[in-house]
Amino acid sequence: MVKKRFYWKTVFKNISQSKGRFFSIFMIIFLGAAVFSGLRNTPYTMAASADAYLNSHNYADLTYIATLSFSDEDVAKVRKLKGIKKVVPCYQFDALFAHKDGKSGVTVYSQEKYEKSMLDRPELLKGRYPKKENECIIDVNLGKYYKLGHTIELSNDNGTKTYKIVGIVNDPRYISNVDRGTNTLGDGTNSGFVEVLNEGARELGLNKKVAELRNNDHLYTSLLVDVEGTEKYNMFTSDYDNLIETVNTRVKSMLSEEMSDQYDQLTGDMQSQLDDAKKQYEEGYQEYKRNLDSFNSQISQGKIKLAEARIQFYEQKKIYLKKAAQ
Repeated sequence: MVKKRFYWKTVFKNISQSKGRFFSIFMIIFLGAAVFSGLRNTPYTMAASADAYLNSHNYADLTYIATLSFSDEDVAKVRKLKGIKKVVPCYQFDALFAHKDGKSGVTVYSQEKYEKSMLDRPELLKGRYPKKENECIIDVNLGKYYKLGHTIELSNDNGTKTYKIVGIVNDPRYISNVDRGTNTLGDGTNSGFVEVLNEGARELGLNKKVAELRNNDHLYTSLLVDVEGTEKYNMFTSDYDNLIETVNTRVKSMLSEEMSDQYDQLTGDMQSQLDDAKKQYEEGYQEYKRNLDSFNSQISQGKIKLAEARIQFYEQKKIYLKKAAQ
């Protein structure tokens, strides 16, 4: 007992004689433990914050884009699949806009209407959401080029269209304000995004050749899908990934089958037209050959008759000259 009391007495005496060193060591240990604890919990905190932000803006669980586009029938079939809560047909395409420094690329998104319950709801910073087909909201990064009330002209291979800017937003599809992805037009860089109504996007977003091939001008290029039961899980957990993968497999299987049938139908129609054209060509070629053979035969016969006439002419000429000499 005496030894233990002497030990603690010595410890406190050493501390009192070197308070600065003791305080420095204590702070080093305290800060190290605090930093370690913070770093250990940072990933979970960031995941929870991102999940809360995305959920508050109704982030779409799945997004599909099709080269041959989606019809209303395709949308209806996806809605009937097990595990599907909501399906929103829309447009997504690249475009160029002109500004004082030249031309830059933007990604254009559309929605049927802008409301609180919409999927991928933009965070409105200034102004309001579009209500007319010639109105748009723009990325906050494009604010250096445009202000509310200005007009922006977008163009791509499908044409050119002018929109009035009624709002400035952030979009839950873009977590970083630095990188806006790539663009298939211009120099390949993407300066930001523009969002419009479906009726205002169809002119630039729907490929006219695809619409003509499918004989349908009411097609969509993108589908936003909300999956049932995802609200139970954090978006950055394996449980969420497993649920999404199950539904995604189901949707992709159905869409792949639909697109394959559509491709076969389109190529079948084109093949039928090609076969008809080949048949007409073969028939025309055979008729040409027959006419050519008949023409060549008549030419040959004409040449023979001409030669016979010349021979007869020279014979008659000889007889005439002979008689004239007598």
